[in-house]
Amino acid sequence: MWKILQGALPIGENLRKRGMLLNNVCCRCEEIETADHLFLHCQFAKDVWASSLLQQNPNVHEFLSFKEALISLHGVVSLPPLGVSIDLFPWICWGIWLARNKVVFENRASSPSEFFSQSIRYAREWQNAQPHQDHHHPSTNLRDHTRVGHDTILCYSDAAWKHGSPTAGCGWSFQSPQGHILLNGSCTHLHVKSPLQAEALAVREAILNAKSLGYSKICLKSDCQGLLAAINSKFPPAEIFGIIRDIESLSILFTACSFVFVSRSANSLADSLAKSALSNGFVRN
Repeated sequence: MWKILQGALPIGENLRKRGMLLNNVCCRCEEIETADHLFLHCQFAKDVWASSLLQQNPNVHEFLSFKEALISLHGVVSLPPLGVSIDLFPWICWGIWLARNKVVFENRASSPSEFFSQSIRYAREWQNAQPHQDHHHPSTNLRDHTRVGHDTILCYSDAAWKHGSPTAGCGWSFQSPQGHILLNGSCTHLHVKSPLQAEALAVREAILNAKSLGYSKICLKSDCQGLLAAINSKFPPAEIFGIIRDIESLSILFTACSFVFVSRSANSLADSLAKSALSNGFVRN
């Protein structure tokens, strides 16, 4: 933030003033790359801000300067269930800056929603690292809630995996809060190295299907305590690190998303679906 306000950030306009760059246009839209343009007025920046879930819905392109936006949006935090209670403005700007550098130095373009999700992850990590935070109860949406709303879909997931086998079966069942079965699903994954990895894949599949079905509020139930601990951990095991990050990114796309431990006996339907998928050998690439 200090570099932006002091004109010290190495963007096109500042580099050209110092005689270090002849081409000072935006890497996306050919407009002159100023701080105001990069963080507020570029279409990519507008799309990043539009994908944010903030308590205010800022039309950043209406601000005439970056300083004006910084003052007006100071203290803006996210709506639940992102679980971030700190000022998000600098973190979203950081995500836009990272996205710009990806294009300039690596020629890699990604979606605005991806970089907004990345900004949220960085903000959450910073928040949880502060001394005043209670690390035993992380302020994220990835926690155990036993009470769900009347409009929340219950999603039971489970996995089946045999030692020495590269294949795992995944099963999930969507149910109403009253216990009525709405939809069941299953698939099989190859190259699975452990039961924990299989359980993580089952949860990811369940969330992906919940999103495709248009559910906005879900409560995912699993009988794998190790997986739930990994979801809540800042440092999940290496073998499922990528899958946990996928689950985290997907979870913020819902209005509400919680993760709850359930006993094996209460998860028997998802278990049978997973075992059946493993037996039938249908593979999800």
